[in-house]
Amino acid sequence: MFHFKRSSLSLALSLAGVIAGVTLLSSCDNVTNSSKDALVIDGKTMGTFYRVSLLGVDKSREPELRKQIEAQLAEDDHEMSTYKEDSVLSRFNQYLGTAPQPISAGMADAIVTSLRIGQKTGGEMDITVGPLVNLWGFGPQKQPTKTPTDEQIAAARQEIGLQHLKVIQQSDGQYLQKDMPNMYVDLSTVGEGYATDHLARLIEANGISNYLVSVGGAVVSRGHNPKGNPWQVAIQSRLTKTMKCRPLWIYKAWVSAPRAVIATIMSWTVSAFRTLSTRRPAIQSPISWFPPRLLLLPR
Repeated sequence: MFHFKRSSLSLALSLAGVIAGVTLLSSCDNVTNSSKDALVIDGKTMGTFYRVSLLGVDKSREPELRKQIEAQLAEDDHEMSTYKEDSVLSRFNQYLGTAPQPISAGMADAIVTSLRIGQKTGGEMDITVGPLVNLWGFGPQKQPTKTPTDEQIAAARQEIGLQHLKVIQQSDGQYLQKDMPNMYVDLSTVGEGYATDHLARLIEANGISNYLVSVGGAVVSRGHNPKGNPWQVAIQSRLTKTMKCRPLWIYKAWVSAPRAVIATIMSWTVSAFRTLSTRRPAIQSPISWFPPRLLLLPR
């Protein structure tokens, strides 16, 4: 049984391996047509989609709220993207040295949490697994046309390891340091939860207490939907394409928490599948160095 925490980022990480049979999360207001009473702001970010449903908010506030939301998402993407060459993370990965590099406090917190979970899971959660992610074609680099060789995998393994990465807190700020110049950090596992947490805080800072926020597969809710019920999320099966709605409160594992939170990281999508000699999902195992065979889907 999972121990759910109040931090949606921590919860997102703990659930990352559970969503193998899921391809899409979306608000059930699409199914129930209750969105007519909610202000919905949506768009694209981080190579996926975001959606913010707000209850009791006048439509005249939409332009300013959208501006704030997209500015926050752009800031998060600028920090954690591996697809943008000028992002903070990409610059760190491109840097072939070992001197500490400055990062934001929020990014430092996300990395510290990732390192802690990596340690507690015996390396099953490893944000330094980037070389393997890229080797199998799930990163920003050119997609392979065949399964990597054992020699290529062995070479990538030499550039992986949580012990080679550390966050430094100093009086003048936070820094990220690696002791292997070629180390490649990939924060895709936490990026969507990181952005969703920020949007939830932004929404609450605007005095809104009934909302459903999602970025990709990470979801945060508070309060109730237009029907006065707990917010629900539709989960679509990859195999059957059927949608099933579930109330967020079924995942609530505490009583005193100010908001019911369910955050999952969609570590793989339909677009993540490549035409390789073996068809595998984009969840990468830093222990076996292969995407897990038990999650293989038919062609």
